[in-house]
Amino acid sequence: MRVAWFDVYGGASGDMMLGALLDAGAPLAVVRGAVRGLGIRGLDVSVRRVRRGALGASKADVRIPPHGAHGHGHEHRGPAEIDRILRRARLESAVRALAREAFENLGDAEARVHRVPKARIHFHEVGSHDALADIVGSCAAFCALGIERAFVGPVPLGQGEVAAGHGRIPLPAPATLEILRSFPVRPGGAGETVTPTGAVLLATLGVPGGMPPMTLRTVGVGAGDRENPIRPNVLRVLVGDSLVPAGSFRQDEVCVLETQIDDASPQILGALFETALREGALDVFQAPVLMKKNRPGIHVTVISPPEKAEALAGLLFAETPTLGVRVRMSERWILEREFRTVRTRYGPVRVKIARTPSGVLLGASPEFESVRAAAVRRKAPLRAVWTAATAAADRDRA
Repeated sequence: MRVAWFDVYGGASGDMMLGALLDAGAPLAVVRGAVRGLGIRGLDVSVRRVRRGALGASKADVRIPPHGAHGHGHEHRGPAEIDRILRRARLESAVRALAREAFENLGDAEARVHRVPKARIHFHEVGSHDALADIVGSCAAFCALGIERAFVGPVPLGQGEVAAGHGRIPLPAPATLEILRSFPVRPGGAGETVTPTGAVLLATLGVPGGMPPMTLRTVGVGAGDRENPIRPNVLRVLVGDSLVPAGSFRQDEVCVLETQIDDASPQILGALFETALREGALDVFQAPVLMKKNRPGIHVTVISPPEKAEALAGLLFAETPTLGVRVRMSERWILEREFRTVRTRYGPVRVKIARTPSGVLLGASPEFESVRAAAVRRKAPLRAVWTAATAAADRDRA
């Protein structure tokens, strides 16, 4: 399986994404064909070699029709008009689907920012000819490289303000923030490091995550317009063949929070675990440890979705005497699972069923709370209900 990782080193914009994918080996002819396929006379793409700091990079340039406001033309297109252009365009089906998804994502974000129905919004800069070419060209380049799964590293967000179609707005742009919900972000310095076009391409083409295990085949470096004296204004894409075979385990990334405690009561820790799970933790567990000065203590670990990690760290600070929480990102492989209710002599019980990547059923595990509820209702031993639920799930699998 061909995979990619976007290293958002200096930032992300439409031309940086397009330049990086072209630099990684996407044929310029394919990209130009897709952009010309939009049916907008005079719209075209070229690429040139540049330097950003000490790095060589590819700079994608969009040639726009010589008419319209500031030479961009029709800068205030709405979602319906954009969708009509994409549906009528001469594009490969996969490219068309990705481009439509990108503008759908953007429309959803703009509607949330302005708190109006999506039908009432108008794309300003992102509705211009050059942004349309950047998005369609990047989708065409992505498909031409044969990338099946892509991951996005931490995104650097700048600060300040910028002039936009609605007047001056703070940075990061509100639409950029909406699009990047659930993505890891970090400080990116002054100015606009990530544009809405760059954000929507990252969110459409990839998912949040660290670099996947791969045999590296090519690296593309895309340049932005600005020179940054501190950090080269580039976006990199690493493309390779996954070391996890196609059809294998599903991957995602979790945040691991850890701390040691030697002065909290067991009652408080018990309540903490219940609260953490209720607030979105994937798992919580503890282990006895021997701490400094030979004090017995408890090592607490919370497994969290990345977007909930800060809130759960705050819970640890609020509910325990700890003064520090260690944080690390960790990749994991996941079996597909489904939930099903089975009938037993004790009543209905909910079970969790695990499957291999090829769909083979591996086993069924009763949900404890469902087992306990059935045992209480029928005044039966927990073990008897558990055994009955497991047997019922095995019969259903057969």
